[in-house]
Amino acid sequence: MRRLLLTAGALAAASPALAEQSPASAAAKGRIAPFSVQVIGALPPAEVKAFTAKAGTIVDKVLATPTLHRPRGFSITRSLTIDSPPSEQPQGQPFLGRVTMIPQMINLEAGAKPDAAGAYMGRLEGPTFQIRFNNLAAIYPNDNGDRLDQPRDLPLKMASIQGFPVFQVGIRQVILIAKPGRQPYAPMTKGQYLDWLAKEIPGDTRLAPTRASLTGPQLTAPACASSRLREVFGDCAKGATPYVRLNPDYFDKGARKGAVQLVAISTPIPGGHGHKILEPKLKAAAAELDLASIQALLD
Repeated sequence: MRRLLLTAGALAAASPALAEQSPASAAAKGRIAPFSVQVIGALPPAEVKAFTAKAGTIVDKVLATPTLHRPRGFSITRSLTIDSPPSEQPQGQPFLGRVTMIPQMINLEAGAKPDAAGAYMGRLEGPTFQIRFNNLAAIYPNDNGDRLDQPRDLPLKMASIQGFPVFQVGIRQVILIAKPGRQPYAPMTKGQYLDWLAKEIPGDTRLAPTRASLTGPQLTAPACASSRLREVFGDCAKGATPYVRLNPDYFDKGARKGAVQLVAISTPIPGGHGHKILEPKLKAAAAELDLASIQALLD
């Protein structure tokens, strides 16, 4: 067992997330790989083309930030996946998309070779810069957007950047860029939350007395989580966790399937993935973006 632990420790010490980079490798010109696009299912080609063009414009804005422009010491791969919206959501919702940009540390000592332009590809994968398009559940990890009626805790709002909210989602931060005056989620009222509980847990003995104790205005007031099991609701004071539901009415009815109406930019929180060189670069690039110009691109 001791030998296995030592071996694991040696591997961790050699990890590119923890290893230092030589000055020569840090100064090497990084290559930005071609944009790879994957389409899942039989989607209309004209709409895919329009969606890809808009997503590509936003990716170009990311690559134009001071931190990622003409990278040194790392290369960048970039890919886009386009898919249909979840089947449980109303018909007519726009395509979903996910851009994944992966920086990779250049290691000249491992035999990296330059391309015709003198740029190098890195090796192994670093943390990711992600952009999610038209995903109502973009501020929730591992959530595909099914179960629209299900209550969801609103994630912790870390701060704001250029007036746009930044949420903490696991070990990542997510900047939400929505249309002015709209949000992809809506507050869940106490009446809606009680209705959901009655459907999911019909034997819950708290439901009838709780509903009987609430007036009409109280039933239409926002619902917040409680830390006490005997209480259905908590106090919606400052610092409380509101219940929300995904809001399919966010999207314009009758809009093109290839329209881009919602953007969420996700980068790792420094220390989350253990990559002390690349994590800060991705977070800095997100902060350097002109977020209002991305909002102006929304269809």
